Amino acid sequence: MNFQEKILKKQDFRNKFKYIRANLTVDEKTKKDLYIQESLYSLKEYRDADYILSYVSRENEPDTKGFIKRAFLDGKKIAVPRCNNADVGMEFFLINAFEDLEKGHFGILEPKSDNKETFIKSKYSLCIVPGLGFDGRGHRIGYGAGYYDRYLNSFEGITVGLCYDACFVERLPIGGFDVRVNMVITEKKIVNVEW
Repeated sequence: MNFQEKILKKQDFRNKFKYIRANLTVDEKTKKDLYIQESLYSLKEYRDADYILSYVSRENEPDTKGFIKRAFLDGKKIAVPRCNNADVGMEFFLINAFEDLEKGHFGILEPKSDNKETFIKSKYSLCIVPGLGFDGRGHRIGYGAGYYDRYLNSFEGITVGLCYDACFVERLPIGGFDVRVNMVITEKKIVNVEW
């Protein structure tokens, strides 16, 4: 498969996964989100982590807002990414509450621009990775900008991808810069990825 065919195939998966997520009812989504969150809390990797790195979910993504609230209650230090458009880079900043966030790139909630408390990389951290879909090898279809792939290249902790089970497939097309996650959680299963 050549590069152009891979791009086309990735776009096909993006469209499919977006369609699936857009057609979930509110009740279906709420139930699936709760199962995913309960699986996250059950992880030894969650219990052992000092730091939780998480994106703040938008309306059709697996919910991370409830997860972040619980992580605060569990005494975890929470870091949220802020994107830098100039170099298509991303950095995580520690927050103490949702009030520490504002709308940023792509309309996503990010740490306020005056927040200078950057997350110092630690192997005792768990990073929740967004994706439209994942496969059994830990590959993902993201939104196409590559922010997470760049960041995760030097990340030392454990990475967990979240998606709905209908967006979990056996094999996705991959690119040379794609970074895999350590595990994937859906509302039906926890998949430990073997590298």
